[in-house]
Amino acid sequence: MSEIFKTVSDFIESERSRFSNKHNNMFAISLSQPMRYRDFLRILIEQHERTSETYARYSKAHWDSLLSGSHPLTNEQLSILEKMNETVLVLQLEIESFYLFAKILLDRVAHFLEFYFGAARKMSFDSHDQLTKNIVNYSTLKDISLTSDLLDMLKMLKRDISDHRDYEIAHEKSPRTTRCTFLTLDGKASIISSQFYPTEPFKQSQTKPLKELIGEIDLYLEMVITLVRNNRDKTNLNLEADTTP
Repeated sequence: MSEIFKTVSDFIESERSRFSNKHNNMFAISLSQPMRYRDFLRILIEQHERTSETYARYSKAHWDSLLSGSHPLTNEQLSILEKMNETVLVLQLEIESFYLFAKILLDRVAHFLEFYFGAARKMSFDSHDQLTKNIVNYSTLKDISLTSDLLDMLKMLKRDISDHRDYEIAHEKSPRTTRCTFLTLDGKASIISSQFYPTEPFKQSQTKPLKELIGEIDLYLEMVITLVRNNRDKTNLNLEADTTP
């Protein structure tokens, strides 16, 4: 079990007994939901590392096979290029899938916080974007103490994951957009998006290395645990001694 899974699991076990039977289980389920997607991300990263190694091997074989001067490609070279193209497609599938599941994870965390502290009128935590937008006013209303580090992390994850998923993957609709895969010397793959015949000044976007993103997510999960622990008396859940149905 990785460190973040142990941190969350230990926190659930240490806190759930505070609540009534109903909210004991609902607390555990609600906080377990984002961790399900954290497990998906773990699987994706493990697979992505293997795919990156495969692509690097094919790329080296391709360059090693090239001869000086102009020559038609051999059947072996064509086979290598075909495998490279297929591997690039898998790399892009893994990267975009990571962003999609990471966004769901962030949304599930927002849902957990709203469940734990209670809903507030016109301050929805329906998504990570809404959480980032409303958290300051919400915390003032609920008398919840926040840290500047948590606020900075919310904005960072919105930019690095939520916005990229929304504007570069799920809702990107320009017919001129093209994507290529870039692999660094240390084996970190990313997708670079740009446009042919741009109607605006040239711009491009690039995904961040998946291990860097998972590091941000794990740090955020730790911050969320700290937030809940430091404000545990502000919960909207029924405590074990409560008789409220």
